[in-house]
Amino acid sequence: MKLSKKEEAQVRQVYNSYWDNYLKGDVEAMHPLLDDNYTQVGSAETEVFVNKKDAVKFLYDTIDQVAGKLEMRNRSTVFEQQDNIILCHELCDVYVLTDNEWAFYSKFRASTLMQKKNNDWKIIHQHSSMPDIRTQEGDNIAIEKISKENLELRDAVKRRTIELEHKNRELEIEASLERVRAVAMSMKQPADMVEVCRVISDQLELLKIADIRNIQTAIIYKEKGIYINYEYFAQYKTNSILEIEIKLHPIVEEFVNQISASSDAFFTKTFEGNALKNWIEYRKKTNQNADPILEKAKSVHYYFYSIGQGALGISTYTPMKEEDIIIFKRFRNVFKLAYSRFIDIELAEAQAHEAKIEAALERVRAVALSMNKPYDLLNICETLFKEFQLLGYPELRNAMINIHNDDKRTFVNYDYSDEIGRSINHLTYNIHPVIEKQITQIRSADDAFSETVFSGNDLVEWQNFRKRIGEKDDVRINNSSALCYYFYSIGTGSIGISTFEAIGDSKLQLLKRFRNVFYFLYQRYADVELAIANAREAQIELALERVRARTMAMQRSDELPETSQILFQQMKQLGEPAEQL
Repeated sequence: MKLSKKEEAQVRQVYNSYWDNYLKGDVEAMHPLLDDNYTQVGSAETEVFVNKKDAVKFLYDTIDQVAGKLEMRNRSTVFEQQDNIILCHELCDVYVLTDNEWAFYSKFRASTLMQKKNNDWKIIHQHSSMPDIRTQEGDNIAIEKISKENLELRDAVKRRTIELEHKNRELEIEASLERVRAVAMSMKQPADMVEVCRVISDQLELLKIADIRNIQTAIIYKEKGIYINYEYFAQYKTNSILEIEIKLHPIVEEFVNQISASSDAFFTKTFEGNALKNWIEYRKKTNQNADPILEKAKSVHYYFYSIGQGALGISTYTPMKEEDIIIFKRFRNVFKLAYSRFIDIELAEAQAHEAKIEAALERVRAVALSMNKPYDLLNICETLFKEFQLLGYPELRNAMINIHNDDKRTFVNYDYSDEIGRSINHLTYNIHPVIEKQITQIRSADDAFSETVFSGNDLVEWQNFRKRIGEKDDVRINNSSALCYYFYSIGTGSIGISTFEAIGDSKLQLLKRFRNVFYFLYQRYADVELAIANAREAQIELALERVRARTMAMQRSDELPETSQILFQQMKQLGEPAEQL
């Protein structure tokens, strides 16, 4: 049935008002145009409503996405009457405002049902849609395109899955690296590198790197011809610290030379067959850790990356995959940075320690410079003892200076400790065979050194000897399993310490530095003492000569008082007590 022009004008006015207000975003003006029983099926997936309330709410929630941003162009509207219902067909192009320009968005179709109620035309239902752009002219549904899109989608899902797996793997690696970084940054001493090796081994196992034999850090000391190997064995959950001589095996020499050549050097070596048997024999001869699994293995593979003055390495019973080697290099990078920081800290600590040593040497030097009589040697012993304690000698018992007299074969022992205080002992060379041996060693050269260690029965005998000669009792010796004496020559005597356990080379070198400071100052003191003694002797000889000359000149007995007067004057000048009769 065809609408009259008047009816079509009324319907068109309501219809256009709906879309005009929609494009402006005026939901309040749209609301009265909808019937109370309004339903809607829109172009959006969720735009299906069976009542006016939900449809209007959707408009309020989404209208800001449309208002002023959407235009309907090339519109074609047809109205048809079906009984008391008007069907409106709308075809148009939808344009959207983007980046300040209007751009084509899509074709748009809308079917709107309107009905007259209480003399007003109301919209009772609306269905809108946008055509499937995958279909072409003559197509009902784009099956081939859908199949292609499904394939593309599956391919995209596969790629995305791989990307996610890669990202997850990367996150796992980063987490492992962070754990290693935390342990490496907490290193306080070289021995802590064993713990770093353990953590690296554990993290590589978590990352599914197979057949790990060990993780090791080799710190190279070319000038000493050695490298210190800190290693952790994954198969046995054990660790060790070994000193390895470089020249004992050509492969070891090759490794050291290659790693030392560059801070980014990489060294790899595989042993199998006879080469593996020879390698196992070399390990046994150099007392390296037993490895029963290696005895049965067909091969062993080493991979080392430089860390500057050494290398971080891994050994495996089967060859590593290329991607696993790359991962291990990332662990090296983390450790290298932490190790560089550790070296810097160690250097700073060494410099601070050296400053402490220099200050201690200066204090000993100051005391030695103030020395003007033999008794002052006790001041030096006390200063030496206290400075040693401040520099970290917990095993220290006492500090001593011995002054020898070869003519009389005696010596004076000046001794200080916090337990027994100061003491001076006059002893003979032959008072004990050990003392005689010590003196012989010390007197052999100006830079001579003597070391004596008492333990077991020898220590018991030494304790009894100390009691026999009247030494002050030191209860600490009774509770100790050893007593060690270290002396350096000072020319006419020795300076030394005794300890309750053996001390290493670094502490002996420190003792030698104290000896060097004291040696030159003591020589100065001895020279001054000798000069004073010689001057004194010259004064005495001059005084004697004056007395002798006057005596030889006497002619009469009455000249005797005058001779006595000269004797008195000379004694007085020499500072000797004398009374004039």
